[in-house]
Amino acid sequence: MEDIQQHERTQVELLKQALKLAPVAVFATLLNSTILVVVLWQVTSHKSLIIWLVITFGLAVQRFLFLYRYRGAALQSHEAAQVARKFVVSIGLAGITWGYVGFFLFPLDSPTHQTLIVFVLCGMVAGAAETFSPLFPAFIAFVLSALVPLFIRFVTIGEAVYYAMSVMTLLYIALTLIIAKRINVTSNRLVELKEHFSRMVEERTASNAKLQERTAELSVSNKALREYAERLEKLN
Repeated sequence: MEDIQQHERTQVELLKQALKLAPVAVFATLLNSTILVVVLWQVTSHKSLIIWLVITFGLAVQRFLFLYRYRGAALQSHEAAQVARKFVVSIGLAGITWGYVGFFLFPLDSPTHQTLIVFVLCGMVAGAAETFSPLFPAFIAFVLSALVPLFIRFVTIGEAVYYAMSVMTLLYIALTLIIAKRINVTSNRLVELKEHFSRMVEERTASNAKLQERTAELSVSNKALREYAERLEKLN
């Protein structure tokens, strides 16, 4: 029972960490999406870019409002589980918008712009490895929805170079998952150590309080004994 409660407290703390770090990802989304639209404006359908940018900004605003609502909230374990699921869904939707870029907005006749898209997607995933790793399912949702469409695009092009790039994409996905998992394990351990230290401090504080109470009782007893001894001395 104690282990279950410990696990629940740890998960709540990790969720708080993820909510605390998430605004950085919102800012990165707004900045990178704007840069990407500006650069792709000459080689991609304007209508597609505008629709994608509006959806991306809309999801970013929704995520910001979600973070504003729950970031400083005192979450209980049952409520934290619901918030975590909503957070994972919102991050997964954000990943889908970036996956859309890697598949539908991928310019086949411009290697320079292709390189930019790959660079932006890999950069977003690398940043997410640190930002979302406290809540590992959120990172899984983001990295798969953002990079799997790019992998599929490389495969569908059907050239040797793109086959090689598809393999490198899979390796990158695996590498970032391993790194994020290690960060998650470390975060778990740090939270557990923090709670263990807090319990030790509480126990020591309680022990000191009892000791002070006992000392006060002994002081009162000693004072009463001295007064009794003084009365005996006077009687003698």
